[in-house]
Amino acid sequence: MSNDRTVDDNLVEIYLSDHAAAAAAMTRRIRRMAAAYDRELAAAMAELADALERERNWILSVMEGRQLTLSRWKTAATVVGERIGRLKRNGRSFQQSPLSPLLELELLGSGLRGKRSGWRTLLEWSTELQIDTDELNALLADVERQIEQVEELLVMQRRKALRST
Repeated sequence: MSNDRTVDDNLVEIYLSDHAAAAAAMTRRIRRMAAAYDRELAAAMAELADALERERNWILSVMEGRQLTLSRWKTAATVVGERIGRLKRNGRSFQQSPLSPLLELELLGSGLRGKRSGWRTLLEWSTELQIDTDELNALLADVERQIEQVEELLVMQRRKALRST
């Protein structure tokens, strides 16, 4: 096993582009959720969307600092994928299914866990990437709070999701 810690900028570019693209898609989905759901859920989603946008901008600044290029096609593909995901049948023609917020929050929780893993990976390579560990630790603390917040919202949605109307 090699202890070579030389960074391959091509791999870093791919990795950061993937996370930036995912953040763009998640932000779009969360903003749509904020517009579609009740006030309590909408307020939490709007706040989370703002945080994701700031984090995506941070990723883009890291890329710019390393003179890496954002993959535009990955961002476009994730946006298209997010829009296609809206087309799923929910068993109701003209009204929102009570399952929609539950399923979207579950998906969001998975995305946040992926983001947490991304911050941990960047923390592992922070010296070689010349990234401030204080910033990464703050991002890790933020994502932990975000995961906790989504878990609390999931508790509320689970109580409603399968109830007969």
